[in-house]
Amino acid sequence: MTAGRSESADRALHRLREPVPASRAMRANAKSKRAFAGRVFARFARQGPNSWDPFALRPVALESVDVGPGVRLQIEDEGGIFRMRFKGAVIVAEAVDGHGVPLERDVFIAEYVDGFAHAKGHGVSAHIAKTLSRRG
Repeated sequence: MTAGRSESADRALHRLREPVPASRAMRANAKSKRAFAGRVFARFARQGPNSWDPFALRPVALESVDVGPGVRLQIEDEGGIFRMRFKGAVIVAEAVDGHGVPLERDVFIAEYVDGFAHAKGHGVSAHIAKTLSRRG
């Protein structure tokens, strides 16, 4: 762990270190089904002044965020790590319990995450798997 981040958060920062096109910074694959707390550890920041410039993930000082029900999320492939839009930016955060302890992935998915209804008819598990296979 580094500076209060969990090992899952450190691995997410390492995995997401390459710049991504703006369209790939946030691709929601789920939504929150009830309120929970998160600990923000990174934000996507544009690397240049133009709208087509790629975005890079930048670590930030740990801060808390409250996520209400119905918020669109992009669930990462490890731990309780997720992305969401917050104050005009895409943030990367980790779901935590009431004591600030990171939630296990299976608890996070089962208790706090719900899927979308998709026109193509595939279920939430297939949609999350497809989104995760895109990496980035």
